[in-house]
Amino acid sequence: MSSWGILVWWCTLHSGVHATIAGVALALLTPARPVLRRLLTVLGPVSAFGAVPLFALANAGVHLDRSTLADAATSRVAWAVLAALLIGKFAGVTGSVAVATTTGLGHLPAGVGRGHIVGLGLIAGLGFTVALFVTDLAFPDPILADHAKLGILTASVLAAAAAAFVLNRTGTAEPRQHR
Repeated sequence: MSSWGILVWWCTLHSGVHATIAGVALALLTPARPVLRRLLTVLGPVSAFGAVPLFALANAGVHLDRSTLADAATSRVAWAVLAALLIGKFAGVTGSVAVATTTGLGHLPAGVGRGHIVGLGLIAGLGFTVALFVTDLAFPDPILADHAKLGILTASVLAAAAAAFVLNRTGTAEPRQHR
């Protein structure tokens, strides 16, 4: 990160606005040049599979002690959040695709089949970073917020595993041939 980037982050941090906004702004201002492609290739996986999940977990404020986990297992809030992410998002995504393709409002790209749409619907159940951050706003009671966060984390793990399984069995879509 350049010294300008550090300065923007520091100023944003001390302004009262969450410092991640600085990161988003700096990312949007990064010029699209070959250097950016190299950065994305090298840092993309580190960010997606390392930094973002660790950042979300560290800042979510979830108490992962035995008591909280036991309470969450019987919490209606935790189960409702889990169902909303796994079932609701799946139904919304796959249902929207079905309506769009059936009515002719849209069509699937060449090589994309039902398995790809099921995998997409499943992966939509990942409600990780933003969902964890807004949970405290939705649930002012810290106990219910913890239960909701554990529902989000559980749904995210289940959604990722289910989507990986389905998409692995489905295979890759063949790219459309340009004429």
